[in-house]
Formats: sequence, structure tokens, C-alpha cells
Amino acid sequence: MRKLLPGFRCWFSLLFPDGLPGRRFRSGILRRIRRRRQLAEASQCSISNNTFLSGEELVYKIYYNWNFVWMSAGELVFRVRDLGDRYHITAHGSTYKSYDWFYKVRDKYEVYLDKNSLLPVASSREVAEGKYRLIDKLTFDRDNNKVVSNRGKSKEELETTEYAVDPCVHDVLSIIYYTRNVDVDQLSVGTAIPIKIFIDKKTLAPARALPRQGS
Repeated sequence: MRKLLPGFRCWFSLLFPDGLPGRRFRSGILRRIRRRRQLAEASQCSISNNTFLSGEELVYKIYYNWNFVWMSAGELVFRVRDLGDRYHITAHGSTYKSYDWFYKVRDKYEVYLDKNSLLPVASSREVAEGKYRLIDKLTFDRDNNKVVSNRGKSKEELETTEYAVDPCVHDVLSIIYYTRNVDVDQLSVGTAIPIKIFIDKKTLAPARALPRQGS
């Protein structure tokens, strides 16, 4: 048995009378401890949905400012579907055909949210803005606090990379629906709402503070 502090010898010998447990046993204990810690951390960033329903559709008009003239350039449409244990949320942004000659946009975002926590399970981003192209498909491994990214300029050029992330991390779309459920009436003015978003190979943490009175 490894040398222990005197105060722990009696207690330790009662737990393990035959000496230190095997490496596999110890690894199992450590895995369970890490898992409980992850679950505890995840529970701190879980939130219940009280604001949106399946079938919700929100349409935003996009305008371009040309000196003193505001031109209607396109639309951004958000949709929600209930898939049983998950929500499927999409956001499609596109310019009007009459505006495509100037700068054509066809962006598609989607995310699958766990219903119990509103944390993202998987998401994808397909960006087509002018000549710029990007595909980024994310899979969130909550058990190991990782994000697997398949990213490239086209489906044929996707490269897979893993990133370590915080248990409470969101993608750029899921964070919108998460923060919609924050009960701001229970928060004091000036309170910062912690936000963590994984996007473009890194985690951003732009804490959002509630505006102060008179601001």
C-alpha cells in the first residue's frame, strides 16, 4: 500500500483492506466522478422552454441603408418543429431576387435542441454570401465536453476537427432560443447573463448585461 498520512490509514484500511484497488477500478471511479461533475455543470445551464411552440415562424425584413434611403433587401425566417425529445430550429436568410445582382445571400442555419436543457445536440451552418462559401456542421459531445466540427468551403472539402468546450456552450442559433427563456424579471438591472457560443473554431463569451434604468 502506498504511504498515507497517519490520519487516513485507519479509514483507508477499512475501505480497502487488501490494499489499493486495481487501476481499472480506480479509472471507473474517476469516470463516474467526472460524469457526475459534468451532469452538475450541465444542470446549471439548463433551462425550461416557456416561450416558443412547434410551428412558430418569425419573419424579419432585412434593409440596406443607401445614404438616406432604406432599401428592402431580403428576409430572415426562423421556424420551430417539435421532434419528440428535440426541437428542430431553422433560420434561412436570403436577399430578394431583385437585389441579388448587387449582393446575393443564401444562408441556412439549423440546430437540434435537447428539450430538457435547450442545449444544442447538433447544428449546421451553410453560408453563401456573394462569392464567399462556408459549411460548418457541429456535433456536441456533452459527455466529453467536446465539439466535433466538419468544416470547409464545400461538401467535398470538409475537414473534421475536435475542440474542447465548456459544458454550457451553445451555437449561434440555439443561444437565441435559450436567452428567450431567461426570466429577466427575476434579475436585477445591470446583471450580466453569461453567454458562451462556439463559432468559427472558438468559444466566445460576450456576457450580456441588462440595461440600467435610464440608459
